[in-house]
Amino acid sequence: MRNTTSTSLINLTLLVVLLGLCAIPDVAFAQATGGEAEFGGIYDTVKGWVTGTLGKLIALTCFLVGMAMGVVRQSLMAAVIGIAMAIALYYGPVVIDNIFAGAVA
Repeated sequence: MRNTTSTSLINLTLLVVLLGLCAIPDVAFAQATGGEAEFGGIYDTVKGWVTGTLGKLIALTCFLVGMAMGVVRQSLMAAVIGIAMAIALYYGPVVIDNIFAGAVA
């Protein structure tokens, strides 16, 4: 078992490192604009699937399975998880695009 002095020193060191990383965010986003040529086609294909008919079908399936599990388990949490998954799948690509558009701009 460690003594409290070494645990406090480790915690302080981690805090200083994390604060240092937060102080230089430009380093983290320095290459955020790259990779469009290599992965742009794959991204567009997957985004098309998720925002198209396939994504709506998967979202509807998640919703129905969540509702059915909520009835079977007699629990609201299973239904909430299914609804949350459907919402995340349907609105996720738009949110991700907006986050990265704000980070690059």
